[in-house]
Amino acid sequence: MNGRKAFALTLVLLFSLLLFLHTADYTLRPDDEGVRTRLEDFYAQPGGTLDVVFVGSSATYAFFSPLRLYGQTGLTSVLYATPNQSVPMLRYILEEGRRSQPGALYVIELRPMLASHEDNLRISADLRRLTDNMPWSLNRARCIEALAPDPDTGSWHLDLVKYHDRWAEMKLSDLRLRWGKADPKRGFAIDTRIEPVLESNWITTNTAILPEAENESALRDLLDYVQQRDLNVLFVATPFSLSREQEKKYNAVSSIINEYGYDFIDLNRRYHEIGLDFKTDFSDFRHVNILGAIKCTDYIGNVLREKTMPCGRSDQNTWDKALTAYLLEENAAVSAMEEGLQHE
Repeated sequence: MNGRKAFALTLVLLFSLLLFLHTADYTLRPDDEGVRTRLEDFYAQPGGTLDVVFVGSSATYAFFSPLRLYGQTGLTSVLYATPNQSVPMLRYILEEGRRSQPGALYVIELRPMLASHEDNLRISADLRRLTDNMPWSLNRARCIEALAPDPDTGSWHLDLVKYHDRWAEMKLSDLRLRWGKADPKRGFAIDTRIEPVLESNWITTNTAILPEAENESALRDLLDYVQQRDLNVLFVATPFSLSREQEKKYNAVSSIINEYGYDFIDLNRRYHEIGLDFKTDFSDFRHVNILGAIKCTDYIGNVLREKTMPCGRSDQNTWDKALTAYLLEENAAVSAMEEGLQHE
């Protein structure tokens, strides 16, 4: 074999190895609590076609229904949300978003600002739920190196190392040559559980308590990043039964965000405007069920109408079909819940 043939064969072998690693990495990733389905849906959307991207932790995908928002406003949106996101993760998520959806409005849920230092240490272990569902990229690598709690990050970069024993569980539908499979439900799961929750007795106050120093620093870094990239953002806090200390921390968060010239909408101050019923609209003390999600989505939809307009670049027929199927499921769930409440 002459030198040229040997070189060509080496290139073919290297390409084949990279293709195997690439495909195996994406195929072996687990769908942990629907995170894979949700994030893949974002990457499946054609570039420049989304009007809104919701970013945040579990509150984000509990409180906001993209298809209901589309039906109410015509705005196309997805949920770039994973359980237990920390504030430092948000910068890397926005970097992912702006590369394919630079014109979208990013609605950033800031419940992670309430986390204690101990909470953040526990949350760091959930970084995998984010990075395991990002495609290979320099941004993903930087996120891992900056935030991974494990000094040995080899298995973080190469999913095959972590999930090599999952071959027996694989189905043909798991096969991925590229990262991005559209979800007809846009990552939203209807929750019909009901758990009565104590409603906070809000007293309007200007008293503020600074959040953990690490959270404040991460928020300011995020705001600097947003300004430098000229991103369109709206910061929100989803409603739940807050403590007085948490209320005051949100006051401080609001001041910091306003200092940078951005809006922060604390929905905890708008329980009655939203119409939330703490006896029926929550699935647990931190998350709403579908009854609460409908009210919160409709409310935020009215806010978003004033901040952005449908770009009109999405496949409207696809969204309309998904909306029709979704509304059938939503209406059935609401009817069943209301019937159950009547018999209690």
